[in-house]
Amino acid sequence: AWAQQLVEADPERRQVLQVSRLTAGAPASAVLESGDLVVSVLPGPVTRASQVEAAMRQGTVRLGIIRRGAWMEVEVAPHLLGVLGTDRVVLWAGLLLQRPHPALARHHGLNPEGVYISLHKYGSPGNRHGLRATQRIIAVDGVATPDLDAFLAAVAGRGDRDPVRLTILDLMGRERVRTLKLDLQHWPTVELRWEADGWVRLARAAGGGL
Repeated sequence: AWAQQLVEADPERRQVLQVSRLTAGAPASAVLESGDLVVSVLPGPVTRASQVEAAMRQGTVRLGIIRRGAWMEVEVAPHLLGVLGTDRVVLWAGLLLQRPHPALARHHGLNPEGVYISLHKYGSPGNRHGLRATQRIIAVDGVATPDLDAFLAAVAGRGDRDPVRLTILDLMGRERVRTLKLDLQHWPTVELRWEADGWVRLARAAGGGL
C-alpha cells in the first residue's frame, strides 16, 4: 500500500528514502537504524530528502518507517550543528589535541568522547611513542579523560622526562596503551582558544597546569 502511495506521490522518480548512516549522539540515532526505509512524514508520503529537511525546520517530526518489513512510527527532533567548528586546541607532547571532530560521529558513528589527536609532529614524544592523528586518548594513567579539561587535569604537574601512560582508541575502536616521556623543554604545553577577539594563546606550566 505504501509503495503505491510513493509511486503516486512521485511517479517520475519512483524511489524510497533509506537511512544510510547515522550521526552518533544525535537524536535520530536513538530511534532510527541504518537500512530503515523512510516512507512518510506523517500524515503524508515523502520521496525526497528535501521534504524531510523542510519538515524538520519546523521542529520535531513523526516519521513513518519500514524496518525489516514492519511498519513503525518514530519521533525525531532536529539536531543543530555549530558553525564555528574547532574553537579550542592544546599542543601537548607534540600532539595537537581537541574535542572529537563532528565528522567522527557523522562518518564513523563514533560517540564524541575522549581527546582527539588531529595532528602529530614528527620527532615529538607523541610521535616517537606511536601516537598518530585520528586516535583518541580516553585515559591517562588509568584516569578517564572524556574531554580536554579532564585530560589537562590528569597531566597537570607532570615534570620534564616524566612518564605518562595513555590509553588510546583508533577509528576501529581498538584499544591500545602507549607510554611516553615528556620533553617539556622542546615540546611545551600550549593551549589556543577562540574568543571574541580571535585566537588567544595560553601558555601552560609543566605538564598542563595554567
